Amino acid sequence: MDYSQRSSEKSIIFMRIGEVSEKTGVSRDAIRLYEKLGLLNEVTRPNPYNNYKEYGKESVARINMIKEMQRIGLKLRECKGVMDALVNDELDAESRKQFIRDKIDEVRQRIASLNQIQSFLQEHLDNDCAYNSDSMIARLKGEFGD
Repeated sequence: MDYSQRSSEKSIIFMRIGEVSEKTGVSRDAIRLYEKLGLLNEVTRPNPYNNYKEYGKESVARINMIKEMQRIGLKLRECKGVMDALVNDELDAESRKQFIRDKIDEVRQRIASLNQIQSFLQEHLDNDCAYNSDSMIARLKGEFGD
């Protein structure tokens, strides 16, 4: 159930953490982490007699934005940087393009690394998992250094 608080200009809807969690599909612990990292700004404690925090619609929108950024591979610290830059109008077109180019390079590197792992595992499987531990260790040392 949403908790409403009236302002002189308009109706503002506040929610407790469980409601925000339900609306966004993000755990309460994740929401607390986002708040601790400074990703959620509009969190209040209006009642001095309890420890409840209240979250507005902006918090739900920000959490959904964080989820989308994480889906495309951004880490939380990167999400914070992007959100801060957007709020402060610091991301011009060229900066956005460079950020995306850098993320594409990171994705390519991860794909190359995963392809190496896949090849190694496939070779192991193709050999009926016949490597013994000594030959595996020797091979790992040879491929990946000491």
